[in-house]
Amino acid sequence: MSLSPNPFEDELTIRMDLMQPGNLELSLLDITGRVVFHFNLGYHTEGEFVKSLSLAELASGMYFIQIKHNEKIITEELRIKK
Repeated sequence: MSLSPNPFEDELTIRMDLMQPGNLELSLLDITGRVVFHFNLGYHTEGEFVKSLSLAELASGMYFIQIKHNEKIITEELRIKK
C-alpha cells in the first residue's frame, strides 16, 4: 500500500495492488487507537486499487490507516500537516 502525499493537508491518495478479488474496508485511527472514520469500499477485482479521500476536517497529527482486504489487514502510519 502506498499513501501520497504523506504527510498531507487535505486530500490523500491510497494505492495498492490487489492480488485477488475481495471486499475492502478502510479505517482511520487516531494515535490512541480510536476509530475516527470507517469506510466500506465494497468489492473490488484483482489489480490496482486507487482511492482519493478528502480528510480536510481532521486536525494535524499522526494517525493510522488500516485496510482490510478479505482477512488480511494492512496498517500504515499517516501524518496530517495543516
